[in-house]
Amino acid sequence: MLYSFSSYPFLRFLEELTGINKLLPDPYFFGGGIHQILHGGKLAVHTDFNHLEELDLYCRINALLLLNKNW
Repeated sequence: MLYSFSSYPFLRFLEELTGINKLLPDPYFFGGGIHQILHGGKLAVHTDFNHLEELDLYCRINALLLLNKNW
């Protein structure tokens, strides 16, 4: 799933959806990846990173896929 989100077809879809050209995936999944919130948990308001210093790239889009047991 993570590699699908980093794929060229998905990035092209995001470019067309947002109008932001030349999107690149984060090759290190810095601040990303798979997270699980258990029953009773919550995703609190927070600030995600916005600059990947190693590559001097800025975060432009966060894509979330939310699933539950009935999906």
